[in-house]
Amino acid sequence: YQRRVRESINSAMAFKVDIDELPKSCILAFAEDLFVSACDGVTEEQRQQAKTRALASVEEHNMSHFYKLACEQWEQPEDAQLVAKLEASNKEEMQQIEAKIADATENLGDVEIREGRLAKAHFLARIGDKDGALRVYDETLEQDKTSLPQKLDVQFCKMRLGLALQDNELLKNSIITAKEMLEQGGDWERRNRLKVYEAMHLAINREFKAAAEMLLTALATFTCTELFEYETFIFYTIILGMVSLDRETLGTKILKAPEVLAVYDKKPFLKEIASSLYDCNYRSFFESLVEVAGQIKADMYLSRHYRYYIREIRVVAYTQFLEPYMSVTLESMATEFGISVKFLDQEISHYISAGRLNAKINKVDGAIETNRPDEKNAHYQKAIKTGDQLLNSIQKLARVIDY
Repeated sequence: YQRRVRESINSAMAFKVDIDELPKSCILAFAEDLFVSACDGVTEEQRQQAKTRALASVEEHNMSHFYKLACEQWEQPEDAQLVAKLEASNKEEMQQIEAKIADATENLGDVEIREGRLAKAHFLARIGDKDGALRVYDETLEQDKTSLPQKLDVQFCKMRLGLALQDNELLKNSIITAKEMLEQGGDWERRNRLKVYEAMHLAINREFKAAAEMLLTALATFTCTELFEYETFIFYTIILGMVSLDRETLGTKILKAPEVLAVYDKKPFLKEIASSLYDCNYRSFFESLVEVAGQIKADMYLSRHYRYYIREIRVVAYTQFLEPYMSVTLESMATEFGISVKFLDQEISHYISAGRLNAKINKVDGAIETNRPDEKNAHYQKAIKTGDQLLNSIQKLARVIDY
């Protein structure tokens, strides 16, 4: 009995290590390198290095479908010899997997059959055959007696495939399905993993505030090492939090969190840009922003929002600077930010006309005058407007109702 208990404990510990310390997904590593290899936000040397890593991944993992996708993106012809080699390796591996499934069907049980089918699905996902992988994943879920944790793991596999192939619909549907499954139960580790996947989906769709808040909930329990390392997770948490969270939340929940303090200086200029914005050191903030902007532009998930992010984070800085002032000269503000008066004038004018800053520029005095909205009056006006709309709707309804 004691021996069986020890074996159960060892088995549970082995399972926990597997859950906590998953290696980086090879398809996501390839996708990131493929993205950087064609990114104009990095140097030519960095592009070539990324291309070399991508090709090395193709050969190491026999990614025949991914290789064809890469050649299309690079606008270069396929290496016929390499394609033949990859397809031969794929055929041989598929035959081995099919043989194991056949043997399990004849001689073994449901568990071995399920494992064989999952191995087939994982193989198809690894080489980039999305349609084939999804078909086998679905067949496995439908035909086999699969436990809830195993079903959730299949959804995570689908999510990674969606991230690697930038298939937003696949990612979204897999997250919805996983959330429905978790309503039936599920362990805390998979719940925490799902938070990170969902946060990245929100970030991809420019829902920065919701993404930052969700990443914050996973700050102390991050285990999604199959997506990215912890330092990268902190990078996303800080970058998304800076542009969407208030200053108090940014300071207390992110910049002063021990998990962040331990690693946030490992990403170049991340510590500088976060602390300078929080400490109101705007010159240092703008200098750091130039460097961090390059990292955002070279990021597979955030690059599509590069221009939007840079614009919004400047609004945050300008708003924070103007908040304690009724009036401030353009010259003094330009000095604080380390930029020219002409550039600042154009920037502030643009944001004011777009309704992003509650201020006006006094050209005669060369000053910016803030115009804080009266919150109570704003609520009153909103109530009046809503009430008018309701009365109009009732009057229209009254005309068509026969009493």
